[in-house]
Amino acid sequence: MSITNTKDRRPGDSMVLDTRRQPLVLRTLVSPRIADLVTEFRIKFPYCVGPSKLLQSLLLVDRCLCADLDTRLGKALTSLPNLQVLHINCLFCPDEEDTRHRYLADLVTTSLRELCLYCKCSRIRIEKSQHILSAPCMQSVITLDWIASGGRVRPDVYDVLTHTYRKVLPLVTKLRYGRTVDLEGIVAGRPITHLGCHTMKDGLHGALSKNTGALNRLRVDENWSNINFYMGRDPEPYRSLRHFGCFRFIGCASNYILKQMLPFAILEHLQSIEVFNHTIRLSRTEDREERNPWKVSLLDSLYKQHRRLKKIFIKDLVEVNKLTGEKCDCFLWERRESWERYSVSQFTDWDMVLGFEPQVVH
Repeated sequence: MSITNTKDRRPGDSMVLDTRRQPLVLRTLVSPRIADLVTEFRIKFPYCVGPSKLLQSLLLVDRCLCADLDTRLGKALTSLPNLQVLHINCLFCPDEEDTRHRYLADLVTTSLRELCLYCKCSRIRIEKSQHILSAPCMQSVITLDWIASGGRVRPDVYDVLTHTYRKVLPLVTKLRYGRTVDLEGIVAGRPITHLGCHTMKDGLHGALSKNTGALNRLRVDENWSNINFYMGRDPEPYRSLRHFGCFRFIGCASNYILKQMLPFAILEHLQSIEVFNHTIRLSRTEDREERNPWKVSLLDSLYKQHRRLKKIFIKDLVEVNKLTGEKCDCFLWERRESWERYSVSQFTDWDMVLGFEPQVVH
């Protein structure tokens, strides 16, 4: 049985929970009769809005429910012996004492293969990440996506971190570490085939040179051009790449794009790329289309550089709203006999890392 309260449902999801039912369902999961059936669990907690005015007026509560919900979640998750997939999207208020989510080290399952943790409340400090990732329940994990809100690992503890991580997550092949936690120690010596990272730097490049797998998919959030420097220094870790993202070309002409992508010609297996385009400054749709460099002429030139290139996923930022955030149009250019453009559903960074292709929108 799969349980989720998120809108982003994957094949296999079977139950959607609204926010009001979360405490009830979490309490129900403690029942052995129910707990034994759950193999996938996905939950997204809402942003913390503090205690309700009604409860405050009645003097029943003077704090928010974040800590209580996290405690309930921990009791539920540590009751699931057959859990295989776990996704937690935590939008709780800041946890100054860094006590939340530590129950992840106490899961009773021995078959967990996928863990995705997006955490806004905790920094996931070194001690905490070591405690969780070295737990017995984590030794079967194949896919790890860990994004948190805190600071980076200090350089002076990198050697300790690398040494500590040598014996954890031996089976992990799909990995993303976010802006808050440096996990080069996991990359080194692991059979990593899918990798997402915030930026490419010396520590990660060095870890990739020790990677025991063939890196097939790589996504770099920022400073993607750094990869040119590292490929020039040592291209071997990247030889097997079939997908790379995210190229960020903002108001760039076709010739500039071709020049920037020329170093990637050494990637003989490259089949798809992800591009972030930026036409937000152009208000009229027809102006955006006219100024947009991603047309058949550019794609044909790219194909001459990259003979196996078949798919180009494009996110075009068209609007930024303070209330609703960014609005992007998503497209896919696919080459068969010739290049064809399709409007596709929204896709996430993690989708690109894993190779989940968006659906064509008719």
